[in-house]
Amino acid sequence: SKLLSLVTVLVIALIFFVFNVVLGLRFATESVLLKVGEKIDLSADLLPDVEDYTIETAVEKLRGRPEIKEVILIRKEDALNRLGTKYPNVIAFLEANQLENPLPTSLRIVSRDPEDNNALLIYLNGPEFSRILDQEKLLKNEEQKTRNERVLDITRFIRSVGIYLNLIFALVTVLILLSSVSLAIHAYQKEIHIMQLVGARHGFIRGGFLF
Repeated sequence: SKLLSLVTVLVIALIFFVFNVVLGLRFATESVLLKVGEKIDLSADLLPDVEDYTIETAVEKLRGRPEIKEVILIRKEDALNRLGTKYPNVIAFLEANQLENPLPTSLRIVSRDPEDNNALLIYLNGPEFSRILDQEKLLKNEEQKTRNERVLDITRFIRSVGIYLNLIFALVTVLILLSSVSLAIHAYQKEIHIMQLVGARHGFIRGGFLF
């Protein structure tokens, strides 16, 4: 009986260990998906000669939408400085040839849920932003939509796999626990018989093993 009790305890400990592993993997997966979702942002170029007031008004309006987490305004000067940090020769070439900054002012939009990205692209294509954003480039930028759909498919697949793994784990856990209880009952047949002789009810006997 001591060996059986030890085996039962080890089986239950193994169940808890596997449960913690599955739970940890799920949290890690959700964290990774959240980080990936933050990286899948939208980029929209502003038309040249748009007034600062108009730009700020559009940015504040976008920030007020519930599906948008963050809107970052990247001025053309800042974009050129970032490019120059990685490729100093570009700055030297522009200065040597007395060329103007070719980069546009742009908006970087981060949604709260990657599934909202395509709806936001449609919203940005609306007449409200026709005089602010480069609609032609936005409409031709199918790469963003394709990238969004691929990441969403991967996200749905990972979450579905996680759900199925949890269901399988729960089923296996129940089967193992029931098997452990059955083995314990068979091992304590003499004790159960004595308890029955002194008048113990079936529910009382069964309750101890289930507990």
